[in-house]
Amino acid sequence: MTTATQVDEYQLDALLDALKMDALKNIRRNLNLKNMSSLRKKELVQALTEHIPASVPERTKMMDLQQYTSIVALMTKSGIMPLEQIALEDVFYLSSIGYIHPSKQEDKPVVVMPTQVMKQFFSLDPKDVMADVNRNQKVSNILFGIVRYYGFADLAMVKQLVETYLEEEVEAEWLNNYISYLADYYGMFYAKDGYLIHQTIRELDSFKQVLETRGDLKYYPIPAESMLNLNRYESFEKTEQMAEFNQFLQDTYSLEAAQVNELMEQFLYKVQFGHGLQDVVKWFGEKVELKTEKDFNAIVEQIAKVVNNTRLWVLKGFTPLELAPQLEGSENQAPVKNNKIPRNAPCPCGSGKKYKRCCMK
Repeated sequence: MTTATQVDEYQLDALLDALKMDALKNIRRNLNLKNMSSLRKKELVQALTEHIPASVPERTKMMDLQQYTSIVALMTKSGIMPLEQIALEDVFYLSSIGYIHPSKQEDKPVVVMPTQVMKQFFSLDPKDVMADVNRNQKVSNILFGIVRYYGFADLAMVKQLVETYLEEEVEAEWLNNYISYLADYYGMFYAKDGYLIHQTIRELDSFKQVLETRGDLKYYPIPAESMLNLNRYESFEKTEQMAEFNQFLQDTYSLEAAQVNELMEQFLYKVQFGHGLQDVVKWFGEKVELKTEKDFNAIVEQIAKVVNNTRLWVLKGFTPLELAPQLEGSENQAPVKNNKIPRNAPCPCGSGKKYKRCCMK
């Protein structure tokens, strides 16, 4: 890591020379530079000093609004920004292609943009850049929306949805490249075997098998406003029931908002992966203390409300309540009933005992 006092000191060759060979090779791979694997360090530094700035025009055409905003922020601050003021995903990705470098200024961690890279960004036409950036932001939101609401989708469907929401045609090759670009940048989804897949799904076959039982059920049509204005930092669509449960957990168990948000996200992923009511209640019992029958019944009621109003991947984006007539008799996806736990029923904690002889005590 370098220590600098003036912007002029941030020359790309010097910054690259300070890196280890493995880091240089990683930049070469991320920029898809060929026929350089046999270069020695000095030769690789020289080659990267030429190719990194040259890649700016094409890379900029792939950026969405958040990414380009970070670039603009660096440019307006003469290429130096405190590390804490830039998103970590921007730090990881932009440093992986040599556009920014970690450094220190007055013993405080900063990131710096090499002079040669910054000059390339300044040379671009802002109007052309913003046209690409704004379009890319829409496509980015649509892709995040697809995996949020559906979990996964084949790439043909993805292309169709992008074109529908964007109201224009897109080239399949460009879209596939853009998906790969966003997957590398954000890591929220990945493409494999002709599918766009949520990052948490590693075994797709079980999901596909469940969907095969849905017959001719079409995917829930997400409104364009929800899709195009999606906040990608929210893993799930916010609902009134989620907000109520969130407040319930804070008030009942004196939990901090951050703790509750983490619990809610883990809980919702369990629901998406088909965990039943008993499993979820047992899991909550490990996180918060359920002392009485009243505690159990209260949290079961809250869980039931949330699950019944959550858009599920195995229901093609519908909620259990929206498909209630079609789900009768389906144990895994039917609406969850919030009846009180009978005294003689198996305890939700999974002990195998009757409720009255276990957690009800």
